[in-house]
Amino acid sequence: MRHQDLAEREDAVFRALAHPRRRAIFERLTCGEAAVKDLKARFDISQPAVSQHLATLRRAGLVSERREGRLVYYKVAPRGLRPLVGWVAHHQAFWLRPIGVIRSTLKRRAEAPKQGREGAPEAWLEMSPFAAAGLEGFAAGDDVVVVTWLHRARRDVLKVHPRSDRRRPLTGVFATRSPDRPNPLGLHRVTVRKVAGRRLRIGPIEAIDGTPVVDIKPVLAGARDS
Repeated sequence: MRHQDLAEREDAVFRALAHPRRRAIFERLTCGEAAVKDLKARFDISQPAVSQHLATLRRAGLVSERREGRLVYYKVAPRGLRPLVGWVAHHQAFWLRPIGVIRSTLKRRAEAPKQGREGAPEAWLEMSPFAAAGLEGFAAGDDVVVVTWLHRARRDVLKVHPRSDRRRPLTGVFATRSPDRPNPLGLHRVTVRKVAGRRLRIGPIEAIDGTPVVDIKPVLAGARDS
């Protein structure tokens, strides 16, 4: 495969999986084939929307179809991921390894305030066992910056209406705090409320339940982090 063709295939796969709903549909198909009506019921979206997502996945070579009478069943096409094998090997040095996860009462993006200071709750930061020793030195009352990976974000967005206000003009995502961006890192300045083993009680924080944590940094005296 020529380099240009490979790059185009990689780009098609990344664009297809950048949309969180489409990615969820693909993940469902890894468990077995399904018809449009099954996916419609599972994800509570319209049939045309499901069909559009499947068409994008098919164009990227990620799913195949099987007809049975009037029904069409879709399943994962494993060979469609082959162009990414070399990409993964090349970019492994840039791979992020989560050090923990947020456990919060916020379960959906729609429930979360735009910023922590706008009414966000406290939450638990559960450290992975391999990283727990890195908490040594923290104490209740410390101000820290928690760096998260906003896993529900869209990564194919480059312009947004700031604060989702359509009265405001479209603006490049890098000039906003939108979670939707090519590399969706979240920065959260919080206060440590409690240290309990390999868990930190922190807040306020707008990250939803299950958000991966990739780093924690102390706030320096006089700094205006976050």
